[in-house]
Amino acid sequence: MFSMTNRDDLLSIISDMNKDINGTRPSLASFNSMTETELRAEIERLQPMVDEAVAHEKMIDAKCITLFNDEITTFIQQGAADRATAIRWFLQTQDMTSQDADTLCYNFGINPFVPAGKAIFDEVEAAVETP
Repeated sequence: MFSMTNRDDLLSIISDMNKDINGTRPSLASFNSMTETELRAEIERLQPMVDEAVAHEKMIDAKCITLFNDEITTFIQQGAADRATAIRWFLQTQDMTSQDADTLCYNFGINPFVPAGKAIFDEVEAAVETP
């Protein structure tokens, strides 16, 4: 059975934090000469950057959801009977088919892993399945 050491745990945390900050994992070779105390200090140094990256991602998620909802509201104001109809009309303007809920959400930055994004994803799927 494989057992991770404290050092392995610290390196894993540093790798995850860099992924959150930069989108890529660093080469851990640069950390080989560091002591556990230095690795903990590196984690402390990275934490504010992780917090900033997470806050930025939440802001982007909210902005994308708002923009999508604004588009749907426009279709409702133009005569769509309900939100599902407005979403279908919107899909038609985007030349999307019933298999394109994933594509639409991706193209508009809708994160289906946050509650509001999941709700939109579910609405899009339901709208494209409705005749």
